[in-house]
Amino acid sequence: MRTLTEQEVAARLGCSTSKIKRWRRAGALPYIPGRPVLIDEADLDACLESMKCRPTSYVVSTPGTLKAGSISSGAKAAGLSEKAQARLTKARRKRISRSGS
Repeated sequence: MRTLTEQEVAARLGCSTSKIKRWRRAGALPYIPGRPVLIDEADLDACLESMKCRPTSYVVSTPGTLKAGSISSGAKAAGLSEKAQARLTKARRKRISRSGS
């Protein structure tokens, strides 16, 4: 088990020690209390993994056209209502048509 101080974690991530303290106090980053406060490297890795953004899964088959069903299937997986799926599909098609012209 390798442990890091708040300053070492902040330096590794390129952020402030205040941000690390906020994560700790919010319960997002487990720590070992004391002076100095220590953070297990495995806990830091798990925390960062849980904060990662995941890409959406809709596919553009050719420039300017959408593959049938690709947007709605992602929306269904996200648990959106049919009305919300329709609004999302319309907005994405509008965005694609603007970028193509």
